[in-house]
Amino acid sequence: MLTTKEKILALAEKVKNPPTWWWKVLGGLIFLVMVIWIRYLLSKRADELAEHRTSVANNELAAKQAELTAKVEVDVSKRKVAEMAAAAALTRVAVEKTHLSDLEAEHKLNVAQLQAVADKDWAALNLLAGVK
Repeated sequence: MLTTKEKILALAEKVKNPPTWWWKVLGGLIFLVMVIWIRYLLSKRADELAEHRTSVANNELAAKQAELTAKVEVDVSKRKVAEMAAAAALTRVAVEKTHLSDLEAEHKLNVAQLQAVADKDWAALNLLAGVK
């Protein structure tokens, strides 16, 4: 029978010199686990990059949308200002036209009055001169 010391030495000899196929299988398993782990890390990193790119693209689109909204608001306010200026100009023109109409009517009245005075004066002169 083997003593404990001999058993330990035999076991150490087996561990020291395992069969070559065992090392190949163990190396293949370690390699397979490393490949799977690296692929997992790469896919995780790719997902993070895709999410980051999507976030950046969404932020850029939001900025562009805000810029366009601001431009539209400025354009709308410019249009409203232009409409108000046009309305003010039309009102001014209408007031001036009314004023000119009033002046024209007053002018016609003055011309008619002057014509009446002139007619009276001619009539008086003709009476004095004896012309009928």
